Amino acid sequence: MGTADAAEAIPSGVYRIDLGGGWFYLGSACDLKRREAVHRSTLRTGNHFNRVAQRVFNKYGQYSFTVLGRYPANEIIAQEQILLDEHAADMKCANIAPIAGNCQGVKHTDHTKRKVSLAGKGKKTSPETRAKMSAAATGKKKSPEHRAAMMGRKCSPETRMKISAALKGRTMSAEWRQKIAVGNTGRKHSDETKAKMSASGIAWRARRREAAAAAL
Repeated sequence: MGTADAAEAIPSGVYRIDLGGGWFYLGSACDLKRREAVHRSTLRTGNHFNRVAQRVFNKYGQYSFTVLGRYPANEIIAQEQILLDEHAADMKCANIAPIAGNCQGVKHTDHTKRKVSLAGKGKKTSPETRAKMSAAATGKKKSPEHRAAMMGRKCSPETRMKISAALKGRTMSAEWRQKIAVGNTGRKHSDETKAKMSASGIAWRARRREAAAAAL
């Protein structure tokens, strides 16, 4: 068996789906043939788990599946992450989750939601469990982490309009701007802060991609 035949014998690897208009989706699978069939079927029926890819497919109707490399199953996540990192700044990369193997930010289809709902029907929480939950919530103080997470909550359009109206016309004095500049001089961000800034940038790009796809 030649080198090419040996590579073809490996069923797992990483792939790229071209969806038209320059848009593409990157992924990995233990069974590339099966994953290709799932992508093709769900896109054509309008049930694809990635809403950006679905919107682009709905617009252009194009679908081209390309195997970029075949690797053992225990290596495909790492290889997919390399691809995602390379294309992180590309606004036409339809991937929503920035971490390979992570579905964060992915919304389930109505069909999947119904299946989850049906699976959970009939399940009742015991009185003991409800009592524990109630006791845990009573008088519970929010941790610094929880408060920080709340700070990142999105404001409603009405709230943003009120803030904008309140700040409209306000300008910083030269003295205040100078204080800010002096305070930031030589300032270094911690690794944690850098990670948060990076995550914020990733989330911003994901929102831009979704907005661009929605506008098609």
